[in-house]
Amino acid sequence: GPMGHGFSQDELIPVAVTGGYTYAALDAGEHHACGLDTSTGDVYCWGGGWEGQIGNQSWDSQNTPTLVYRTGINDFVAMAAGGRHNCAVTESGELYCWGHNNSGQLGNDSLSMSFVPLLVSGSNTYASVAAGGDHSCALTNTDQAYCWGRNSEGQLGDGTNDDRSAPTAVDGGRTYSQLTAGVYHTCAIEVGGAAYCWGRGWNGQLGNNAGDDSNTPVAVAGGFTWLRLDAGQMHTCGITSGNELRCWGATGGSLYCWGQNQQGELGLGWVDLINTPTAVVGGMTFVTPPPRR
Repeated sequence: GPMGHGFSQDELIPVAVTGGYTYAALDAGEHHACGLDTSTGDVYCWGGGWEGQIGNQSWDSQNTPTLVYRTGINDFVAMAAGGRHNCAVTESGELYCWGHNNSGQLGNDSLSMSFVPLLVSGSNTYASVAAGGDHSCALTNTDQAYCWGRNSEGQLGDGTNDDRSAPTAVDGGRTYSQLTAGVYHTCAIEVGGAAYCWGRGWNGQLGNNAGDDSNTPVAVAGGFTWLRLDAGQMHTCGITSGNELRCWGATGGSLYCWGQNQQGELGLGWVDLINTPTAVVGGMTFVTPPPRR
């Protein structure tokens, strides 16, 4: 039920999520999705719930938006969905997580799953949160980055490959304005606009002209000033200060072309001018050569 429209079926076109709620933020995990209604401070989740990721005191899946339990918890103001867990920040800067916890991604010094939000350990006051495959990261109200959970590829950025069940500071002491977590890597924008990534890098998703993992932050190449980053499973994309969209890492292998096409140079099967990106025909999968060492 991750479509949230009341039926357990796939959809080929966009369909409305039921409930009539107004969301200020949405995020999707592996088999579920969640939305934040800032007018009420509530989070709603739907989809797979067998590991507690719906957060409604149940292990059941839900095919419509379901209210996350928050009795005694202040209004939520920020939220992120991970692979099979979620985290949310309250208006007072407390951080709660719920769902799967095989690697400590709930951050409460345990490895037990929870079907209700649990307070993350420590005394930090948080401003934002990002959730990855089996790890979580957050920024404090002083722009410090902390991560916890699975660390097999260095995605916590603390200089080790040890899992952590409570927040641990990201190495380097930098201050950041935004964090994003992929399945096995994490990226952040430093205050000032430079970008750094850490974790799995063998698909180039760290953006540092190398194909190696890193358990400490490495600078994204190019010298761009970044406004926003978003990390996927094996790639990362970002918007620069010039409003350009740039991506790095693995892709689906499809090739898109546009522009002048008088001699069929775009490979689309016709010769008309194309002013939007259009897939090259043939069903081939294209790859980029590995960067030079």
